[in-house]
Amino acid sequence: MKRLCSLFSILIALVLCMTVFCACGEDTAPVTHLSKSAREISDAVRASADFSGATFIANDEPDADLVLMFSYGIDTDEMVGAITDYVLSTATLPDYPAFFSVIRTADGTDPAIITAIAEAVKASYAQYNIDQMVEYNTSGLPVAQAYTVKTYDNGVIITAHGEAGNDDIIALAEDASRAE
Repeated sequence: MKRLCSLFSILIALVLCMTVFCACGEDTAPVTHLSKSAREISDAVRASADFSGATFIANDEPDADLVLMFSYGIDTDEMVGAITDYVLSTATLPDYPAFFSVIRTADGTDPAIITAIAEAVKASYAQYNIDQMVEYNTSGLPVAQAYTVKTYDNGVIITAHGEAGNDDIIALAEDASRAE
C-alpha cells in the first residue's frame, strides 16, 4: 500500500510539473518592443481584421513621407529622424472610420520623442478622422472617437476599429511582434 501511495504521489507531482512547464512555455508577457517590421505587423493585422475602406502606405512607397508629415503631423526633424519604418492607414472614402497604423523608431530612441510622435498622430490623423465622421458619417463617429494609441519602447500603434475591436487589433499586432 505504501508503494502505491508513493507511486501515486510521484505521478501527481509529475503531472503538476508538466502543467507548470507547459504553462511557462506560452509567451504571454506584455509586449514592450515591436520586434517585427512595420510591414510585417501591418500585414498580420490586415490578414485577420477588416480594413476594407482604408488604403495603406509604407515608408518605402512614393509620397509616404508626405502622408507622414501632412496627415499624421510628424513634421519635426527630431521625430522624422527617429523613425525607422512605418505603415500608415489612409481613408479611401471620407466616411470610413476604421484605421490602423504602426510607426517604429530606432532602438534606444528617447521615450519623449516616441510620446511626441503619439501625440502628433492623435492631434492630426485621429482628429482628422473624427472630423470626417462628423461631416460625412455620424454613425461612424463612435468608432473614430474610440481610437487607441499604444506606445512601445520603439514605436507607436494607433487604431480605430470599434471600442471592443481596438483591443483585438492591438493583440493581433502584438502577436505578430511575438512571432518567431
